Amino acid sequence: MNMEKEVRSEKVLFVVYRKEWWGCFDSLCRRECAKRNTLVYVVPTVRFDRDRNTMNVNFEKKHFSGDGLAELLPEGACMADIQDIPLAQGFDRIYVHNPYDNSYPVDTVERTFYASNLKQYTKKLIYVPHVLFLGGIWEEFTECPVYEHADVIYISDQRARYCLPVEYDKKVEMVPAGIVEYMDRLPERAERKKEEPKTLLFCVSYLNLYYGTEKAIGKIQDVFEYFRDCGDIRLIFRPDEDIQARYLWLQASIRQKYEELLAYFKRNRIGIYDESPDLYRAAAEADGILTMGHYMDALFYMQGKYVLHLDMTRRPIPSREVRCIPSFWHIPIAEEEDRIDMWFVPDGTRLICKMTIEGGPAVESGVNYGKRTASRKRKESVSVDIVAEAPDDIFGDINYLSLIKEGNFLYLPPYMSEGVWKYDMVKGEFTEQYLEAPVDCATAFAVSYGEYLYFVPRNYPGIIKYHKLTEATQVIDGWVEELEQYVSTECRKEPYFLLAIVQEENMLYLASSKSDVWMEYDMDRDSWRMKSMNLPGKKFLNMVKRGEWVWLLPYLGEDLILWNCATEESQVIYTASVKENKYVPYEYILDLGEAIGVFPAAQENLLLISLTDGEDVSKEITLADGKKSGVQVLEVTGRAPCREKDYLSEYLKQFFIGYRFVKRLKNGNILTYEYYDGSFLILNTKLQVLEKIPCRLPMEAVRRQINNAWAAQQCKMEFNGWLDERYSLPAMLDFFQDQGEENRKEIREHYEKKICVYSK
Repeated sequence: MNMEKEVRSEKVLFVVYRKEWWGCFDSLCRRECAKRNTLVYVVPTVRFDRDRNTMNVNFEKKHFSGDGLAELLPEGACMADIQDIPLAQGFDRIYVHNPYDNSYPVDTVERTFYASNLKQYTKKLIYVPHVLFLGGIWEEFTECPVYEHADVIYISDQRARYCLPVEYDKKVEMVPAGIVEYMDRLPERAERKKEEPKTLLFCVSYLNLYYGTEKAIGKIQDVFEYFRDCGDIRLIFRPDEDIQARYLWLQASIRQKYEELLAYFKRNRIGIYDESPDLYRAAAEADGILTMGHYMDALFYMQGKYVLHLDMTRRPIPSREVRCIPSFWHIPIAEEEDRIDMWFVPDGTRLICKMTIEGGPAVESGVNYGKRTASRKRKESVSVDIVAEAPDDIFGDINYLSLIKEGNFLYLPPYMSEGVWKYDMVKGEFTEQYLEAPVDCATAFAVSYGEYLYFVPRNYPGIIKYHKLTEATQVIDGWVEELEQYVSTECRKEPYFLLAIVQEENMLYLASSKSDVWMEYDMDRDSWRMKSMNLPGKKFLNMVKRGEWVWLLPYLGEDLILWNCATEESQVIYTASVKENKYVPYEYILDLGEAIGVFPAAQENLLLISLTDGEDVSKEITLADGKKSGVQVLEVTGRAPCREKDYLSEYLKQFFIGYRFVKRLKNGNILTYEYYDGSFLILNTKLQVLEKIPCRLPMEAVRRQINNAWAAQQCKMEFNGWLDERYSLPAMLDFFQDQGEENRKEIREHYEKKICVYSK
């Protein structure tokens, strides 16, 4: 007799702790519904709030997870009350997404739905995390009661499993999370109009406040203050709900300041305050997320959206004007009767800029000695023209340390760049000659002689000889091994040369920053002579040479030295009591005719080294004509034209930069640039300010350059979607605002591949 074989139906139960977390169940429920002979039940629970002060359960404050749940379920799933399908009948699989049982300080469910109780009614209790564990597991979820009672823990990223206690390792199964696909199916917002601002979700967790304390409060304050005056992006502040639940666990001072910030946010209408529990919808509707590290970051990465990361270091936030103040190094200038033309490449850019000071060099008439306020200051900054942008693939903080102008051609010697760029201003074309084996911080100085440019190395192993017409290069490196013989072991990694380089017709005179080595280089013959300066332990940053006498600024030292390159006699003429940093007390030195001027990068103690005929001198030397002269060092502090107090903002002050360029003009005056307030100064030989000319880059150019730098970084990092505060908070937000949707696909694919690789 033929008998039909009875097929037993499997019973599966999904226990919904929160309707807003259904997204982690969605794909699994659809999969179960697609199986033959499988009955799929979905049971929503009732949640009860806890009292904030006592943590006791308040059974009068309850929330039903079933409201609106039925419309989210796939075909084949049946929503039911637990009374209609008693647990005692048993289930083949029970899925839970509540990791807490009775341990969550915000709320709880009936004991019936604890994982410890459900375990007895199923062959397999499966825990499905409601957050994406991408690369690891956030501290909030590393120790949860559900891990102990579950038979299986679903993880989508292999790296995350190793963040769980080792005893749970055998429970882990690698199962793709369907959260992002669920978010993709959520009803989209109405299409944003072009003028409508982007939306940025600002998430703060309890642990951010608990561990970050004052620093975290400070970062929140910085963000709120910036967005109060910035209407370009719509901010949605979304603090975690457990901040209020664990409020009393925070320090009293933190609680007070946090409450003040919330009041400040609402009073000033800085943005939208979001207390909704629907994290998936919040992540789907926002364009990006701003965090100090938050478990919602992964939801944005996996959607291909940018995550803007705040660290715990408080940084001054620059104003729009301050962001337009450039910093640069060497500047070629062209002096005409009616103007001064200057060319430069600002740090952190690939822009070739030109600035013209109309009227020519200032004169001294009407200047009150020692009074900075008596200087003639132009009311508005002189416009800076963007001549061109080098199509360089490299985007370093300093691509080119200097710029050389020869006729209609501009040359950019490499610093972080990998080659020499040449720009034809008539044709508007760039060409590049790549260096063999390029290195970081390649060159220190560049000079022009005849048909060639000579690039003196900082770290590159040789002098680079570059033909201006053919662009052919030759590396002259025979001297390198000879110089290294003088270098002590601890100084092997120091630069070959910095700024201690002087050109006299065909000769280059160089003092090394590796050792006390003097080098004379003949550019006609490409030959050199090298000798020790008999100054053990001394290394040099910059110098002035007058005949046989050389004034040397120290590198990794304090002593300013006067040295004779013929007789090798030497004197310490000044010892700095204050060093700007661990490297140097001074950076620039200039022959002023009657004196030598010494300029620090940021301190106020400028020096005037004068040659006098009187007896009241500190040192005495013999000049080239055989006459005796004294050397007198005068510290210029009270009337220094460049002072720390002159910084326009704390943002500028943090870089510890003052003077950025010093040049003597044809009429004897001095042209310099100070970063304190972003101005060129024209000084007389007594270091009095004759004129002050503000310098500001166009904001559009600044923004575009930093955006390009961000884009290059994203390309280098294979579009990982991570942004940080390396430039500034406004710069990070500008890139987020301007970037649009271009990289969504690349960022999403980056993390899909990453999960795929690590899950194998």
